[in-house]
This record gives sequence, structure tokens and C-alpha cells, in this order.
Amino acid sequence: MRNGIIFAILFACLVVFSQGIAAEKPLRSTLEQAWNNYLKACKSGKESELEKTISSYRLGTMKNNLARSKRSLTPDLIKSIAEDAADISTAKFVQLIENGPTAGLVYVKDSKEKDASNKPRVTFMFIKFVKESDVWKVDGEMNIGSPKFQKNGKETEFNPSELPPTHEIDGKVRKSP
Repeated sequence: MRNGIIFAILFACLVVFSQGIAAEKPLRSTLEQAWNNYLKACKSGKESELEKTISSYRLGTMKNNLARSKRSLTPDLIKSIAEDAADISTAKFVQLIENGPTAGLVYVKDSKEKDASNKPRVTFMFIKFVKESDVWKVDGEMNIGSPKFQKNGKETEFNPSELPPTHEIDGKVRKSP
């Protein structure tokens, strides 16, 4: 009887754990596809395509900043966004962070730099997404701080507290400025 209870508890834990993993995988795939769509839209140089893949807050902020500089969002400028974007295809997935209509993907990559002790360093890449009208859109990206390392030269832990307020996964979708 006791073994049966223990088995039932272990089975229930396994089911709950596997559902958590299953839930993360589809969202991760969805977000990675949203990232690839964003890059494709940027490479097209078309503002109409970019609007489908970037949050309205981020697009509005970008346009306002350009207007203050007496510039506009040109096809060449849109294309340059893709050139500076994180290349997650060569990075290792680390973590998915989700809070309601906000989510973030974290990747780590060797920085090809070494510290004073000749230990390799790594850099974390972070991409924030927001869900607008049932569509996940890119809301920002950044490299996290300076390259990091552990004593053994392996990847260190990602620290969400290093994110600026605009990149926090806080469950809030900002309105377009």
C-alpha cells in the first residue's frame, strides 16, 4: 500500500513536470519563429512588414526618436536593424521567462574573449516579446552586461535583475507613445 502511494505521488509529479516542459517548448518555438519573422521583415526594408513583427511601443518609440533627429524610418535603416540583431542560431538556449503577455528568451554564446586568468567568457543575449492582438511581437533585445564566466570557464547564470525596466518581463504591454 505504501509503495503504491509513493508511486502515485511520483507519477503525479512526473506528469506535472512533463506538462511544464511541454508548455515551454511550444512557446519557445513560437517566440523563436516570431524572432525569425522580425529578422525577415527587417531584411525586407518594408515598414509595413516590420509593423507586423515589432511591438507598437517599440515602433512608436523608434519613429519618435528619429523624428527628434529630423530623420525618418527608411528602408536602409530598417535593413540595418537585422544586421545588428542577435544571431541565436549559433547560441545556446538558456531560459524562457514568461509573465502574461510578456516573455523573454535568453541565449548564451562564447564571446571569444578571455579574462586575465585566460578563462573563456560568455555573453548572454536577451530578446523580449509582447503579445499584441494574440500575436507575439519583438519588443527589444540586448546583450546582458559584459561577458561573464565562472571559475571553471563555463557559462554563468543569467540574472534577470540586470535587465533595464524597458526589458523586464513584468506582464505589462506598454502603449504606443
